[in-house]
Amino acid sequence: MVIFDTETCPIGPAGTGWPDFVCMGWVAYDHPFQHTDNKEWARDYIQFALDQGEVVVAHNAIFDLSVLGVELKEGHKIHDTMIVDLLQQLSENDCDMFYPGPPTFRGLGVLLGKELEGKGTTQLSFKPDVPLTPKQLKYLESDVRATETVYKRQCKRHIPGGFPQILLQVKAGIGLQNMTTQGMRVDLKEVGRQKINMSKIKRRSAHVLKSAGMYVPAHVGKRGGKYKAKLNTKVFKEHVVKLCEKNKLEVAKTTKGQVSTAGEFLKSLPKDQLVDTWLDYKNSEKMIGTFLDKWTAPAGRIHPRFRLLMRTGRTSSFKPNFQQIPARGEKAQMKKVFLPEEGQQLWEIDYSQLELCCLAYLTQGVMLKMINAGEDLHLNLASVYFGKDKGEVTKAERQLMKCANFGLPGGMGPTSFRKFVRTGGHPDPGEEGARSMINAWMATYPEMEEWRKDDCEIDNRWLVDVWSGRDEEFKDEDWEQALDRAYSLRRFHQIPIPNWVRKAINRQEGSFRLARWLCYRRVTVPSGRCRAPLSYTEAHNAKFQGLAADLNKVALGFIMDIKDIAVHSFVHDAFVFSCKDESKAREVAKAMLRAATVCLPNVKVEVEASGPGVNWFDAKQQAGFKLNVQSLK
Repeated sequence: MVIFDTETCPIGPAGTGWPDFVCMGWVAYDHPFQHTDNKEWARDYIQFALDQGEVVVAHNAIFDLSVLGVELKEGHKIHDTMIVDLLQQLSENDCDMFYPGPPTFRGLGVLLGKELEGKGTTQLSFKPDVPLTPKQLKYLESDVRATETVYKRQCKRHIPGGFPQILLQVKAGIGLQNMTTQGMRVDLKEVGRQKINMSKIKRRSAHVLKSAGMYVPAHVGKRGGKYKAKLNTKVFKEHVVKLCEKNKLEVAKTTKGQVSTAGEFLKSLPKDQLVDTWLDYKNSEKMIGTFLDKWTAPAGRIHPRFRLLMRTGRTSSFKPNFQQIPARGEKAQMKKVFLPEEGQQLWEIDYSQLELCCLAYLTQGVMLKMINAGEDLHLNLASVYFGKDKGEVTKAERQLMKCANFGLPGGMGPTSFRKFVRTGGHPDPGEEGARSMINAWMATYPEMEEWRKDDCEIDNRWLVDVWSGRDEEFKDEDWEQALDRAYSLRRFHQIPIPNWVRKAINRQEGSFRLARWLCYRRVTVPSGRCRAPLSYTEAHNAKFQGLAADLNKVALGFIMDIKDIAVHSFVHDAFVFSCKDESKAREVAKAMLRAATVCLPNVKVEVEASGPGVNWFDAKQQAGFKLNVQSLK
């Protein structure tokens, strides 16, 4: 076993350069602490340990392995204490971590210095080609010993998925880190043009809203105070209530009982000029503030950052957000801002219906047969529901069936499905229409009746009888465990503990309500990653959406092994990259399909390539090529 940590020195402003290696400290085979300032020797040492089947432990191994340039292979045993902490927070509501969350930007020894040495240590800086001082060596050893202590404590508990799941996350994390370092070129002139266009929409919308009393321009108050322009939400909410009453619709409320102005709710309302104008104003304001203002990088290149593991299993992007850029309609033209590398072409390749492929793989029914036969799932369902031949189905009818195929696997009922349909820009089907659509979907895919049952794994089912009151021979330690469970839920999942739960536990008064609150749903995806606690809908979505998320990370690991390409972005199930010609783009497509054969055997997964283009928007308009898993044979 090798437990190690590296110290580096940044060679440029954040996001513009990769940190330079200074030294590495490690503990191996229970030997004393050692260190080296030779990067090549350190890389070869860690590479040899991994290739020999040794367990290599690090805190934030993504960073350390990237700095060293270690090549990861299937079967390597990596234990990243930070990733394990994240995985346990996603799945173990009662895990006993002894430091507050995964520290990424501070040395672990700094956080644990008080526990390990009786006093805290100070964050130290390191410089290349400068001899290490005794104080720096002690600091480096404290980081290694802290990682060793965390590893020992984590090993007392089950690691979801074990080494393969950790290796999957580490490889994906290194790929995301490389994307941040690579960045993407931006056309600053196009950014300026886009800002001008959005500002015009904002001013035009403000003028319309002002005439309706829904916009207050910037002004000077009676006492000389300066007030910024703002929207009058009170008047707008009154208009929304009247609109809902006129159309006999339920008014959506916030958790505090106020009228909701959320975009999803407003888009689900019948066509109304003021509501549309309000949305135009808010969207233009968001496009300028959230995107365009943050794309004005002086060097003409931006470096988005990525979070490796969200609760859903997906990644996320920030500073700036590269995964929420509008993909459809006029707003998609914002992608004209992004350019390929000099002398190269820009491509985007994404999976076709990946989440439905994952659902079909898990259910092994009619849907899987249709996918493997190359049938259009949305077209087929529209033909059944509307009673038409496939050639007579309109584009709008096919789009409506997308709502059913993507929304109903999560267990939506008629009410929530109606809202989902309206949010997608379709007319409200009504209660009867929603029920008939659900019935048609269930009839088309009979396996979904079994799928939608609430049969998810319930954690600690043996305690349900105790906490529900059916087992009168409960013990005091059972109720102590119930209290621990409640407090850990609050600590790790930010779930508030209601007063009635606290009182019921203290009085040892069991009820089915208490058992449901304490014994939560848990889902384990085929890749081995767990997720809990979950609601009914979250539990069903997590099964196939979580599998899709992990499949994409496997694909990212394969793509990073391809030479002479520059990967810029990873948007859930799509990859944006620059390369010299179509042959390299086909290599990327085949790497994605190879990941599909690993995670979804016997499913005819297909990828669609868009490109080449002179910018991201142009690439999306080009019909590139399609490949499926049969092309790998």
